[in-house]
Amino acid sequence: MKAESTPIPPPNLYVAVNVPLAIAWALGVPILSGFLLAWPGWVIGLTTVAWLILNTRIVDRYLPVHTAPAIRAIHRVYFNIVGSKK
Repeated sequence: MKAESTPIPPPNLYVAVNVPLAIAWALGVPILSGFLLAWPGWVIGLTTVAWLILNTRIVDRYLPVHTAPAIRAIHRVYFNIVGSKK
């Protein structure tokens, strides 16, 4: 008897998770920290642009690498729950 394999998550699931995380990392971190430190608006804007330039590699390469195992695990659990009800 052959064990059933869990299908891989669809690509749109990766996009649905990584895009909001990338936006939160790229825009949320510098803007929120600027507000918390009570910086003027022009400093927040300048810091946000510099943060985006410096962190392009992190958002492009490292964020998907770190979220992929979590996405696969969540998809596997969901597939096992939904698949067992069929």
